[in-house]
Formats: sequence, structure tokens, C-alpha cells
Amino acid sequence: MNRFATFFPFLPLRWQPVFETGSAILAAFLALAGAAWYNHIPDLACFFLFLGGYWAFIYFLIFFHFKCIEMGNFSFDYKYVIMIVPKIISILWLATGDFVGFAACDSGIAGMEGPPTPPVITHPEAPLGAPELHPTPPRIPILDQPLLPEIQRQDELYGRFLINTLGEFPSLERIAETIRVQSLIEQHVEAALVDQGFPPLNILSNCHLIRGLIFYHRGRALSPRTYHGYLREISRLGTQDTRAFQRIIRAIQNSEIFL
Repeated sequence: MNRFATFFPFLPLRWQPVFETGSAILAAFLALAGAAWYNHIPDLACFFLFLGGYWAFIYFLIFFHFKCIEMGNFSFDYKYVIMIVPKIISILWLATGDFVGFAACDSGIAGMEGPPTPPVITHPEAPLGAPELHPTPPRIPILDQPLLPEIQRQDELYGRFLINTLGEFPSLERIAETIRVQSLIEQHVEAALVDQGFPPLNILSNCHLIRGLIFYHRGRALSPRTYHGYLREISRLGTQDTRAFQRIIRAIQNSEIFL
């Protein structure tokens, strides 16, 4: 006797290829999630788990639909639910801002040819005649060559900003000013991480997580005034003593980011 008919006697036999194919797809998603987790890419692992859960959700709806028909109870349009629910979940997933930057950061790494040359770090001195507010000038490392070209950086920041302001309809002025200030902050943070000995490639591969901690640590974009406050804090305290940078350090210590 057919095993499909044995385990699912109330389902039409024509659904057998669907369930067999779906089971293979679900197993593939789980395998990909395990591989991503093993390689310390938790966001990608969660994404594959989400896809696997979606397939399991479809299985449950179809199972429940035909089971209700067999028992003579109500039936519902499961096709409509299959179309609507994943869209809602996807919007909520993107709104958190935890995953969307992953592909963009990887594309930046893929465009690099060969191992990058070690970045040169300089520590500019305070301008002559400036009032001395601290015994020593704040430590603000600067890379002679940024880790990303400015056009690519702003393009990635722009895409991330649009996702994290979904439904807000920000003005063009706010978008332009936010991207400009975010680019400056990110370059300071990258230079400080390199100054502490973290490999540039590791920094680039985790830029989606770093941006989430600095710019979207509450899941939504902050105001340009707040981002300007980050810049003032860097100039006053030095990059490594700012609250935004310390969030990154705590995430590294808690194994939330692997640099």
C-alpha cells in the first residue's frame, strides 16, 4: 500500500508529489540553516529557519483543511492565508532591520580582488590655538583608505535607511542628511575597530550587524539630530569612548558579533 495513503488517508493522492517535494525543500532549508549557524552567521540561519517554518506552515494549513473536510466540519480558503500571512511576517522581519544589510555587505566584499593591503591609521593632532578641554586630545583614528568606496557606502546606507523607515515617508532633506552623517560615523567606527586589531574583512562581513547597533539599535531610524549628536560625541570623547562604539564592543564580548 502507498505510504502516502497510509499516513494521510484523507488527502487526495494527487497531493503526494507536493508533499514529497515540500519535504525535500524543508530538509534543504534546515540544512542551510545549520550550515549558516555553524559558520557563525546567525542572521542567515534565522532567515533559512523562517523559510523552513513557512513551508511547515503551508503543510499544516493543507493538512488542517482536508482533515476538516473529512470530519464534515467547516473548511477555509487556505490559499488566501498562505498568500497573506507570509507577507505580513516578511514586513515585520524587514522592519526590525536585522537582516537586510547582509546581502549588500557581502556584495561589497565580493568586489575586492585579492587580500586588501593593511590600512594605514593616522591620529590627527588638535588644531593650533584650539582650547584644550582635555589633558590629551581625544583618540580619533582615521584610515588613509576607507574600507568601502564612498558611493557604495552611501548606496548601502540608503537602502538600509529606506527599509528601517518603512511607512514613515521621510523627506528628501532628511534622507540626504542622514546618509551623509551615517557615512561619517561609520568611517570613524571602522577606523576605531581596525585600530583595535580587528581584521578589515571581518568588519565588512559584519557591517549589517554593526549598522544595526549604531544606527538602528531600536529597530527604527533615528533623527538626524541624534546622529549629529553621535558625531559631536566622537569629537569630544574619541571614537572608542562613545556609547555607539561601546555597544559594538559589548556585542563582540557577548558573541553577538564575531570579528
